[in-house]
Amino acid sequence: MSARRHSCALLLGVLLAARPGLAPAQAVVLDRYLAPIDERRLDDGRQAVAWIRRAAHPIAGAAPDLAPLAARLAEAEVIGLGEITHGSQEDMALKAQLLRLLVERHGLRLIALEANRAVGLRLQRFIDPDSTETDVAAALRDSGIFSVYRCEALGALLLWLRDWNREHAPGVRLVGIDVQDPGRDAQAAMQALRRLDAARAATLEAPLAELLVERVPHVSVLFPQARRSQWQRWSAAAAALEDALRGQPDAQEAQEAAWSLRMALQTFEFDVGTAGAPVDLPPEAFSRRDSAMAERLLRARRSNERAALWAHDTHVAANGYDMFSPAAPTVGRVLRDRLGADGYVALNFSFRHASFHAHGVAADGSVDLRGAFKVWRITAGPGALGHALASTGLHSFWVDLRELPGERWALAFRQEPWRRLAFGDGVAPEQLAAADVGWPLAWGTDLLVHLDTLTPSRLYGPAQPPATPASSPTTPASTK
Repeated sequence: MSARRHSCALLLGVLLAARPGLAPAQAVVLDRYLAPIDERRLDDGRQAVAWIRRAAHPIAGAAPDLAPLAARLAEAEVIGLGEITHGSQEDMALKAQLLRLLVERHGLRLIALEANRAVGLRLQRFIDPDSTETDVAAALRDSGIFSVYRCEALGALLLWLRDWNREHAPGVRLVGIDVQDPGRDAQAAMQALRRLDAARAATLEAPLAELLVERVPHVSVLFPQARRSQWQRWSAAAAALEDALRGQPDAQEAQEAAWSLRMALQTFEFDVGTAGAPVDLPPEAFSRRDSAMAERLLRARRSNERAALWAHDTHVAANGYDMFSPAAPTVGRVLRDRLGADGYVALNFSFRHASFHAHGVAADGSVDLRGAFKVWRITAGPGALGHALASTGLHSFWVDLRELPGERWALAFRQEPWRRLAFGDGVAPEQLAAADVGWPLAWGTDLLVHLDTLTPSRLYGPAQPPATPASSPTTPASTK
C-alpha cells in the first residue's frame, strides 16, 4: 500500500478505502475504461477448465470449512496471504479465518502486516496477554494504520488474537514491516539514543530536524518536496543513528526504528524533488520497498517460527516488478529466494464481480489521500482471470496450482497473460488501459482463491466526540 506515483509498466490496478454509508448508486463503474479483449480460447482450454472443476475445493456458506486450505498452507515456513484489493470484505475475512486456523492448529506465531513499524507496536499492545483494551476501532485509529485497514475483518482478528494470547503461551506476535513512516521511526530511535548517549544524539538533532518535528508530512509530500541535499543529509544521519544504536543493550526496538528509517530513505529516493510533476517511477523504486519489507519480516522471525505475511497480492506473489522478472523482486520473491521453494508459499485471489473502496488519484499521479473514499465497481470480462474461472460453473473455490500436471495445456494455462484486476490504494480510471499488463499465474501464484463476488470492506467510522450530558430540567445549565 503506497501513495506513490505508479509506473504503467508495473501497475495491475490500484487500491481502495471506504467511507461508510456510500450508496451503491455512487459506485464508479470501471469496466468501460478497459479495452475489450477477445475471449482467449487456448487449443486445450477445455482441459484446463475440466481440471479446475476436478481439483477445486468449494468455498460455500457463511462459515466455509477452510481447514484443508490452512493445512496446505502450513506446509511452508512463511505463508503469504494476499488480497486482490485493499478495500473488499470477503478476501479480508477469509484471510482472517485462515490465520485463526493457522494459529490454532499449525503453530503460527508471527503475523507480519503491510503496515509501518509503529503500527505493529501499537497493535501488539492491544493483543498482549495483559491488555485490558476493548475498543479495537480506537486501537486501529490510534496506531496510524492505513485507513483502508481500519476494517471489521482486521478488527475481529485482533480481538480474537487478544483472547487467544490470554490463554496460550507463547502467544502470537504482530509486526509492522512497511517502511513509510520516517518521522516516527526517527523519533523513536533518537529518543533511545538521547537516553543512551546524549552527546552523540546531540550531533544528529540538526541533520534530522525535519523528521523530528511533531507533524512530519506524509511520505507522498515529504519526499517530493525535499531537496536532494536534504535527502543526502537525512541519509547520512540515519546511517550514523543506526550505527550509534548498534550493539546497545535493551535497544532492539530502537535499532529496528533506525533501520526502518534508513530503509524509508532508500525506498523514496526516486521521489525526491518530483513535486508538481507526474513521474514514472522505475521498477527499482517499488522493489526497494518490497525488499525492505521482506527483510523486516525475516529480522522479526524467530528460529523455526511459522509466520504469515498479510499484504496485497502484488507483494505476496513471488515475482518481480520489472515486467515481473526477478530483477526487481516483490516481498514474495525475496522470501522465496531466501527460504527456498518449500519455505514460502503465496496465496492470491481472483473474482468475477467486485465492489471496493479506494482513493482517487491526483493530477500528478499520486494517490489523493485527502479526498473522500470512493466505491469502485468492476466485472471480470473476457481475458480476465476471474472470467475464465467463472466459466468452470463453480461459484467460489480454492485450488492448488502446484498440482497442475506438466502437460502442454497446463503450461499454457499458467503462462496465459491474464488480466488480474488487482487494485491498490488509489484508482485512476483513465490510466487503467495504459496499466493493463497481463499477469500469468506462473509468475508467483501457488494457491488461488476465486470468490464470485466481493463487496466493499466494512470500515470503522471516525472517533465520536464524548457525549455532552443533558442539563437537568430543574437546574439551569452552568455558564462557567
